Amino acid sequence: MTSSQRVKAILVGLFLVFALVLASCGPLPARVDTSELEAVVGVRHGMEINLEDVPPTGVPVLCHGQAPAGVASIELYVNGMFFGRSSNTAAPGTHGFNYFTAEMSFAPDGPGAYELRCRTHDQEGRTVNSADVTIFLIGEVPTSPTVPPEIPTATPTSTEAPPPEVPTDTPTATGVPTDTPTSTARPTDTPTNTPTSTPTTPLRPVTIVSFEVNPSTVTPGGCAHFTWRVEGDVTEIWFDGEGVGNYPDSRDRCPTATRAYELHAEGPPGAGSDTESLTVVVAPGDTEGPSITNVDPIKGGQICVGTYCTPADRSLDISAVVTDLSGVSSVEFYCTVPGGSEAYCGPFVRSGGNNWLITYTPLKGVSSGTLTYRIKATDNSPRRNVSWWGTGYIQVFVGIG
Repeated sequence: MTSSQRVKAILVGLFLVFALVLASCGPLPARVDTSELEAVVGVRHGMEINLEDVPPTGVPVLCHGQAPAGVASIELYVNGMFFGRSSNTAAPGTHGFNYFTAEMSFAPDGPGAYELRCRTHDQEGRTVNSADVTIFLIGEVPTSPTVPPEIPTATPTSTEAPPPEVPTDTPTATGVPTDTPTSTARPTDTPTNTPTSTPTTPLRPVTIVSFEVNPSTVTPGGCAHFTWRVEGDVTEIWFDGEGVGNYPDSRDRCPTATRAYELHAEGPPGAGSDTESLTVVVAPGDTEGPSITNVDPIKGGQICVGTYCTPADRSLDISAVVTDLSGVSSVEFYCTVPGGSEAYCGPFVRSGGNNWLITYTPLKGVSSGTLTYRIKATDNSPRRNVSWWGTGYIQVFVGIG
């Protein structure tokens, strides 16, 4: 590589680092917050990077961590695989002990989508993951230029001429050797075909953009309705272990105890996956019957029986205030019947708000004396809880003509 090429490569590498640092200083993506720990990927979601601009050390990534107990280390995960860890060496009591930024890098395999995730570990052993950020690497991985071999040149060699021949008695002719330079043939360059790659469309990362349950709290026997929406190149979705479709598909679940339900979405290699969970709380529900108060009259009520009674004296209004968190289904009047046993003697009706009223007229055959009564109330909960109030007293007298 020539000096100008080396300078160009260094400048390109510095430009990429500068661009990623600027991206980390802009609006950060959504982050996971446990109210104590934070982990944030300092790269803009959806950012495109040309592979020709990636420095030899790999794609640089900034990870920001925060922990009230102090940041111990930050890890980098790419497409779900561990790529590196950076430990925090700041002393307790300093700003860097609680707020730590780690710069790590990863070597890409080639063009495509890469899902980045940072994980913060605090000094007490707790961890938190950042929201996933996807970047797209485009172009081709640069290759080192081939330097042509040096061409050897022919170097002729010289031979000194022998001294003149001295005639002898029998002269013989001696030939004079001549220099024959040797040469090496110049190698010729054979061009090679460089295959061209067809650009591929980057895969859209799999993301669960909505996962909801209504209601999130149920009573025993109650059900919750789940809905979801997943975006990206999705190949399969699983809810509570069941293969399901995307929106508007939904499911109902009727738990018997508090539990979590998981939604998991998968994509092809390069599109990643996503998982979310929701918890449905099963509350004990209403286990008590309605409250019955302010019964009137409890004692002192009188009813006239027989031929010589005015219409107003032949019946008695009995009222009560009945309340329940689940609502009141019914209020019933039970009284003494001829023979001395207790039986159902009629319903109360709602007279406004929580007030209930019955106008009681004794059955034929009821004689003078003390009549007792009780009140039964049933609520609207699935359990149909029942409560009783009693006992009240009514004086029955015979009219005199």
